[in-house]
Amino acid sequence: MVCRDSLKDNQMDLFLPYFKMALFMRVHRTVALIALCTILFQYPKFTSAKNRPTRSDQTPVVATGTLDGPADNAEAAGDGSGPDADDEPPQLKQQKKLLKIYKEHFREKRKEQISVAESLVAKSDYSRQYSLAKALMDQVFRQLRQSQKNLTDIVLIELPPIPAQNMSILDSLVNVWENTALLGDVILRLPDISHRMIDNHKLRREVLSWAVHLCQDSPVYLEEHRKQLELVLQEMNMADVPDPSYSNPFSEANMRAKQEEAEETHRLQQLAVDRLRRRRARGPRLSQLRVDL
Repeated sequence: MVCRDSLKDNQMDLFLPYFKMALFMRVHRTVALIALCTILFQYPKFTSAKNRPTRSDQTPVVATGTLDGPADNAEAAGDGSGPDADDEPPQLKQQKKLLKIYKEHFREKRKEQISVAESLVAKSDYSRQYSLAKALMDQVFRQLRQSQKNLTDIVLIELPPIPAQNMSILDSLVNVWENTALLGDVILRLPDISHRMIDNHKLRREVLSWAVHLCQDSPVYLEEHRKQLELVLQEMNMADVPDPSYSNPFSEANMRAKQEEAEETHRLQQLAVDRLRRRRARGPRLSQLRVDL
């Protein structure tokens, strides 16, 4: 029988790079999940950490990180104060390592998603822009809806941050984390198109609200990512406390006003240049002197 709690730290450290490599090489998510579950489930029982022989000269390691965000020096040698890292439950150590790895992957994933959203904004042809945004949103909402169904009977608050014991649950959560972030990028950069596709669609609004609140409760989302979620709620009029000063610079009205302001500034600058040219073309003028005899 496989005992996850008895995995040695050195065995965990041995196989974590393979999981990390699967994520950063952008292999299909299932491959990464299989690698992760292989780490936790498919290896024979090892001697538990508390029964391992220790050297008398070994420097104690103090884990200063938390599940909400491991500190940079979480695995660095401590100064002798605080509890010994060996006293931490093995599952807690595993969760910290896996959460740190996935956060790094998620940060890289966000760069790709922002690039996708900006490429949509760069489309000059509105019909092309609309069709691409519609295809993307249709796919994202299908995946979010399926994940919502998969997680309906799951008490998420009782799960660890990275629930590696259940591949189906983890896959659904990863779907929600990543697709909600991508959807937020599109909503904030193409707000008018997004309103046309969501405002009058009751099910989509319910799914979006559910996904955003799930992500807000996840330690995967850092402060910068949570800020995006708050802006999405403001944009879609779903915020508990609407911000009267909220304004989306990507909205058609704001972009039109910005364009008109730029055109007016250019007109005034051109007018000033034309006046200066006419003055220079006339050249210097001598004033007539009146001599009284």
